[in-house]
Amino acid sequence: MIGPRGLRARGTMSWPDVRSFDRQFVREMAAANRKLSEAGALSARGEAPKLSGRLAASIRPHRGRWYKAEIKAGGKRLPYAGPIHYGWPKRNIEPNLFLERGAERIRNRAKKDYIRAVERAAQSAMARNLVEQVF
Repeated sequence: MIGPRGLRARGTMSWPDVRSFDRQFVREMAAANRKLSEAGALSARGEAPKLSGRLAASIRPHRGRWYKAEIKAGGKRLPYAGPIHYGWPKRNIEPNLFLERGAERIRNRAKKDYIRAVERAAQSAMARNLVEQVF
């Protein structure tokens, strides 16, 4: 359930459930973050300014980690990605928060994906615990 402070779990799990839940949780969250970073990169490409198209083409999902989804833009050959995104007051460049707008467009999908990932991990841990009890 999503409460005012984020996700809240209901119910209890025994210690063996928690240990198996950790491995499965990490796998499920890594997969969810990988999908979200890919979707966020596609969304951010649509929001990026397109004078030459090189900035939009440089937006890519970063390797999915279990604890965060990342989107990268720019690089060594495109050093202006940061100033375009965050702005540069000294040079009169206004911020164009295209990465944030792209992330905002997929926010509802992200919540649903995270909830599904946690539910799958919990169900898998409970199923393993039942198999261990039977055999």
